[in-house]
Amino acid sequence: VLTSNGSAWTSAAAGGGGTALISFTEPSAAASVSLTGFNSTLYGSYFIDFDIVPSTDNQRLHMRTSTDGGSTFDSGAGNYSYGNVALPHGGSVGADGSASATSFSLTNNTTGSAAGESAAGRIIIYAPNLTNNTKFTWNGTHQDDGGNETGEFGTGQRVSAADVDAVQLYFASGNIASGQVAFYGVLK
Repeated sequence: VLTSNGSAWTSAAAGGGGTALISFTEPSAAASVSLTGFNSTLYGSYFIDFDIVPSTDNQRLHMRTSTDGGSTFDSGAGNYSYGNVALPHGGSVGADGSASATSFSLTNNTTGSAAGESAAGRIIIYAPNLTNNTKFTWNGTHQDDGGNETGEFGTGQRVSAADVDAVQLYFASGNIASGQVAFYGVLK
């Protein structure tokens, strides 16, 4: 069943559930992308589909969370715990992680900024409205400054119990040059 509330399309199975597009953005020369629109009445979990290009070559993609609707994003030492695995095409498997980080590092290796190079993937946010350590998983792919492909798979959590109601994507240095970011809610 496909329905519209006038501003967003929703798909649902006949028995309920489904997803709703909360926002879609095409950043251009943006320092970051902030995703708000969390609604614990409508959604139980969320996911983000992205394909973005850094303006500065050789950058890692990061994510932070907010508990005040995106007015500020937590960036203190020890706010995040994460681990990810990189599977480079033709290279050695690499791992990265931290038990006490200032952000989630979504890419183990750096992303290039030349034509055809980008970071793309999906981030899942589990039950962020619960005041516990909100959990995240992600998977994706990116090309380094030589155009070499790497698959990424990771998990993470906020170290402190908090009601997460916004997230922010950004590269370690420089802007997001271009791309697309879609934010979805999984209907209760």
